[in-house]
Amino acid sequence: MLSHSSSHFLFLNHHPRRHPDSALFSRSSSLPFRVSHSTLKFGAIDFKMSSNNSNVSCNGNSNVDIQTIDLGFDHLDLDSFVDVSNKLADTSGDVIRKYFRKPFDILDKEDLSPVTIADQAAEESMVKIIEENFPSHAIFGEESGWRCKENAADYVWVLDPIDGTKSFITGKPLFGTLIALLHKGRPILGIIDQPVLRERWIGISGRRTTLNGQEISTRSCPQLSKAYLYTTSPHLFSGDAEVAFARVRSKVKVPLYGCDCYAYALLASGYVDLVIESGLKPYDFLSLIPVIEGADGVITDWAGHQLHWEASSSSDVASFNVVAAGDERVKKCYNSIWHNIQLDASQKTEKRRTRSMYTTSPHLFSGDAEVAFARVRSKVKVPLYGCDCYAYALLASGYVDLVIESGLKPYDFLSLIPVIEGAGGVVTDWGGHQLHWEASSNPDVASFNVVAAGDKRVYQEALDTLQWH
Repeated sequence: MLSHSSSHFLFLNHHPRRHPDSALFSRSSSLPFRVSHSTLKFGAIDFKMSSNNSNVSCNGNSNVDIQTIDLGFDHLDLDSFVDVSNKLADTSGDVIRKYFRKPFDILDKEDLSPVTIADQAAEESMVKIIEENFPSHAIFGEESGWRCKENAADYVWVLDPIDGTKSFITGKPLFGTLIALLHKGRPILGIIDQPVLRERWIGISGRRTTLNGQEISTRSCPQLSKAYLYTTSPHLFSGDAEVAFARVRSKVKVPLYGCDCYAYALLASGYVDLVIESGLKPYDFLSLIPVIEGADGVITDWAGHQLHWEASSSSDVASFNVVAAGDERVKKCYNSIWHNIQLDASQKTEKRRTRSMYTTSPHLFSGDAEVAFARVRSKVKVPLYGCDCYAYALLASGYVDLVIESGLKPYDFLSLIPVIEGAGGVVTDWGGHQLHWEASSNPDVASFNVVAAGDKRVYQEALDTLQWH
């Protein structure tokens, strides 16, 4: 049963970004194989690592060659698949851009996750193209499920039109369209497409991953203590999974939140080192496998097993725990502390009830502030993370309802006050007092706890829940 909720968004002009060095969305090409000193087996592809990469820091890109392998079908077929997959991404992107930061209805699925007309229309636009070009292929879409006259097929397209719907409906351009093509159960092609920023990552079996036609690589990172870690939300883990994730989080240099599939794209491009998530469906991760592996990374379940899903009309859309790393050494460090845990991939926290809220990170609260924030978080429908000042801009534009942060300096929030108030919102400290700072040559650069809301009723409810006196 779907329930309707209205979302009235203001439109903001956006400026699509184009890759500076390449034609947009050009096809990846095969690379010649060079003799190297060690071999790592990730899925169906052998990655050949040169010994001179062993001392590269987390800020450097590794130089790894990928061997062209026998895929079990004609490479001309693969090229035609790539051409059509680009058309799918182009067409779905046209649909999604029409709805981004525009008024539309938001529906709730049976599991209370949101879906929009943009999700549905984008998926249908891709289905039509696949059926026209490959009528014998099966299709499995997040919104519509299995589509094929037969109960099984050698080729199956797996589609997620908007991975990160919560980012989409709150105006944050870090969602993505995910397109995977399976051949006899194995992902041979994967696309992560960000239609607003116009960024497209293409992974093809036996070829180097590209971003807008430019070959990319993960970066080297020798140990977990130097790693930048992403997950969508720390509240999507529960039970043993929550304990295990907390162990890893305590070992990394920087834990980050809020990117959905875009985090894997950043990993493939060499900007972060590790992504850990729980409860992903096949349409959430199958397209990521060729992208990550073709950029020299590794992606498996939490036990280190290859991710695999048999697509058919009767397939169970099971949940998977997924870990991706740009460097095998980080993955090994991760495995060494991931022991004695019996994990259920379907473990998730209960759904939140009302409103959407942003904060930069839940780990920036401590003591009484941590307890107070947890009270508010338990009352909101969608807790979101990772935007810094951009969260306040989204609030002023009508995409989110509440922002709560702790320990801000005057230069962090003074510019926000006229922006929020001029948009009809309210921003104060947690006690409801006006934010004020006396600037002088010898100022005390104190820290402030800040709450901002677009609606005074939400603001008052937040203050009542914070109970900050």
